[in-house]
Amino acid sequence: MPSAAEAMVAIQASDTGFDCLLLDLLMPGTNGIELLREFAGLHPHAPRILLTGYADKENAIKAINEVGLYQYIEKPWDNDDLLIVLRNGLERQKLLKQLDEKISEINKAYGDLQGLQKEIMKTFI
Repeated sequence: MPSAAEAMVAIQASDTGFDCLLLDLLMPGTNGIELLREFAGLHPHAPRILLTGYADKENAIKAINEVGLYQYIEKPWDNDDLLIVLRNGLERQKLLKQLDEKISEINKAYGDLQGLQKEIMKTFI
């Protein structure tokens, strides 16, 4: 994408969602951190990977702390390493979604159990 604004429009317009965001720190119109923040709100489990040619550790730490950056990679990068990061990030996303589903199932079962407990208590009162 040529700019962060155009990328955000594409992200918001997508019907299928996004599995990953891989972007540069410096983008026309804004820095990548703002786009990462907006993307994280829409796709909280999707890995967010920041590439940059600048060894700007302060912004990388800011991105990690503020938007849950999955990985920070400096240019030039090794393609094999990048593929490993992408695979691991996508696997993490899958596991986080499964965890959310299990937590929802447990919460539902707990709610059902509380409802049954109330019904049982009514019969003894």
